[in-house]
Amino acid sequence: MNDIRERKLAELLVEYSVDLQKGERCLINAVDVPSSMVEELIAAVYRRGGYPEVNYTSITIERALIEGGNAESFASLADSDAYRMDRMDAYIGIRGVVNPKEMNGLSSMSDYLTYYNTPVHHDRRVAQEPVGLCSDIPRCSWLLRLTCRCAGSPIISTP
Repeated sequence: MNDIRERKLAELLVEYSVDLQKGERCLINAVDVPSSMVEELIAAVYRRGGYPEVNYTSITIERALIEGGNAESFASLADSDAYRMDRMDAYIGIRGVVNPKEMNGLSSMSDYLTYYNTPVHHDRRVAQEPVGLCSDIPRCSWLLRLTCRCAGSPIISTP
């Protein structure tokens, strides 16, 4: 946790973008980002009096799950992750760009999108009407997906 830029970004995301309040739960979903960034997000959530929960993975692990999966396995994953998502007050998704073509050619991608991605993300996190967009962070190589006020409240989301 040494890069001041990561600390400032974490503070911006937690304090402004999701406006986390004391006692609220925040799911941090990090894919292919430095662990130091995830550590800064966790620390920022704690400084606000919140409770961080973390998914920390890589696109290669996601590919392995999708490559060997089917409708039933994706529905099972969706049940677990939807349960967790439903209990969050805020969501911060941050994704590094290691290989944008990693998911090309997966025959099970359609099932993954239908049985996992839609029920977990589109039906829960994105289904709410956005009230605004996070400003673009110049020269940031991470794709940020922010959802503020989960569980039926207004959200802030970036595409």
